[in-house]
Amino acid sequence: MTKKSTLLFLFLLSLLTSSVIAQDKSLNLQYVLSLPKPESNYCHVDVQVEAWSGDTVYFKMPKWMPGYYQLMHYAKAVENFSAKDEQGKSIAYKRVNENTWAIAGAKRQSFSLSYDIKADKKFVANSIVDATHAYLVTTGVFMYPDGFLNTPVSVKVMKGSWTKIATGLQPINGKPDEFTAPDFDILYDCPILIGNLEELPPFKSTA
Repeated sequence: MTKKSTLLFLFLLSLLTSSVIAQDKSLNLQYVLSLPKPESNYCHVDVQVEAWSGDTVYFKMPKWMPGYYQLMHYAKAVENFSAKDEQGKSIAYKRVNENTWAIAGAKRQSFSLSYDIKADKKFVANSIVDATHAYLVTTGVFMYPDGFLNTPVSVKVMKGSWTKIATGLQPINGKPDEFTAPDFDILYDCPILIGNLEELPPFKSTA
């Protein structure tokens, strides 16, 4: 490769990288997690997507969780998937493989997704929702748009009659039960526990 072609390649690569970064910054993702009937072992997720500038977008459910080195199949728990435009009309979508949904016709508009998650397995790498509490492994609850793992996200938790939420996500000031993460890596590293939780008393280290 000549010096000129190398410089041209680096220039084009920088443009592509800048475009992806700009796209990440402009995309707005808002998740709402609700538990309409926790005794049924289900939770519900609504996703509001704003400032989408592409054509087809691919939403994926991870197959893993941080710290647990085994292939998971979280997408098997997804039910009642749907996509709608700003007017509430259905948008065509296709499940292209086990953990990927392709949404077409959403170019230059906002749209929303919704789906249910079956959470009935008591296991460290799975979510569990029942009449007493909800423990949610976020990699098995929140889908991500393919190619946008660096995008900031917000999560609003509708905790119903329960009193407390415990999570490592950053609370949003002035917005009760709403949290934020700078990217999906942080989101997926923070499980969510909901219920009538007891707080541990404060303590001081003597070291």
